[in-house]
Order: sequence, then C-alpha cells, then structure tokens
Amino acid sequence: MRRFRSCCAVLLSLAFLATLIAGPAMAHPLHTSLAELTEKGTGDFTVSLRVFADDFMSHTGVTEANATTPVPNARILSYLMRHFVIIDRSSRGLPLKWCGSRRVEDLLVICLSGRVAGGLRGTRIRYSVLTDLFPDQINVLQLSTGARRKSLLFTPAETTRTIR
Repeated sequence: MRRFRSCCAVLLSLAFLATLIAGPAMAHPLHTSLAELTEKGTGDFTVSLRVFADDFMSHTGVTEANATTPVPNARILSYLMRHFVIIDRSSRGLPLKWCGSRRVEDLLVICLSGRVAGGLRGTRIRYSVLTDLFPDQINVLQLSTGARRKSLLFTPAETTRTIR
C-alpha cells in the first residue's frame, strides 16, 4: 500500500509538472504579431496592428472593455509609443493617431494613422511589440505603398528596420 501511494504521488507530481510546462506553450505555440502599414500616396498612412488579445491585454493591464473602444486607451497608446514607432528622416518619432480597436476572435486589432512628409521611404520602424514579454516574439510588417508591397521581419535581436 505504501508503495502504491508513493507511486501515485510521483505520477501526480509528474502530471502537475507537465501541465505547468505544456500549459503556456500550448496557448500560443508561436508568439507573433502582424502590422499592415499602408501609405496612401500623400504622406498619409494607416496601421492595422493584430496581436493576440490575451497576451497584449494582460501585459498592458488593459481590460477587454477598455481595449475595444473607439476612444483611445492611455495604456495601449503609452505602450505603443515605445514599441511601435515610425521614425522620420530627422530621427523623430511620428505622432500616431488612434482610429479604433476591435476584437476579432482571439486577436485585438488596433488601428493607428499618421502622416509623414515625403512618404515612408527612408523612415525607420521600431516594432518591438511584446518582445519585452516573449524572447521568441516575431513581428511581421506588411508594407503597401502604391503598387509596391514588401514584408519586413522584426525579432527581439532586430527591432528597428529602415524602409527602402
């Protein structure tokens, strides 16, 4: 009987450890985000940023009700001002305007807009969203300027890229 109890205790401990190890990894096997940056030819641009809602809201301390609103959320904007920045040719971060956010299944889609004199070519993008949370975070930027389309990959080791 004693041997049976110790065997059960070992098995329960192993099962508990397995759920601790597998639990977070199974939630999101890949840590990714996607931003679509579209230039409208006049220097105006829009950004549609898609992040996993649970990770992003938990990391920024924002509730669902506050994240999905037409009114800008101060915590989200503060976070994005540090982790999604378009830097002009004079090395200044461009102001980004909030144009809303919404929940689409397990994603939070955030809309931002702005303007850059002379267009996006030659600007730099700092895209480090959630790299401060996940060491394996991969961020993809899809750039559309007129007929030109380009994708840029951002990793924790390379968070800033120049648009050429």
